[in-house]
Amino acid sequence: MDPELNAAAEQFGRDMVAANVSGLITAMTPSGMSNGLTLQAQRQATGQDLKATGYEIRYMSQQGDDHLIDLVLHSESGEGVIETRWRNVMGLWKVDGMVLKSTST
Repeated sequence: MDPELNAAAEQFGRDMVAANVSGLITAMTPSGMSNGLTLQAQRQATGQDLKATGYEIRYMSQQGDDHLIDLVLHSESGEGVIETRWRNVMGLWKVDGMVLKSTST
């Protein structure tokens, strides 16, 4: 994996655990932001909005210019896997899409 992409994904994971909204916002394109807000609303509506205590990054694949990375968020009651789609935008790696892949308790 590209070292700059890895660094961006690691920072995104740290920001998710810390609930650092400003860090998350700067790491997303408008499309990624829209996906993130939808994901958050879905998680809250189903009662799955759990406090993350840790994370893991899993590089999955490349699709054209995009890179798919699974962000595994750990909590005291289980884990959730969010697929993130990363795109290089003017030299910076940004989340351009995300979807909840799975949860377990």
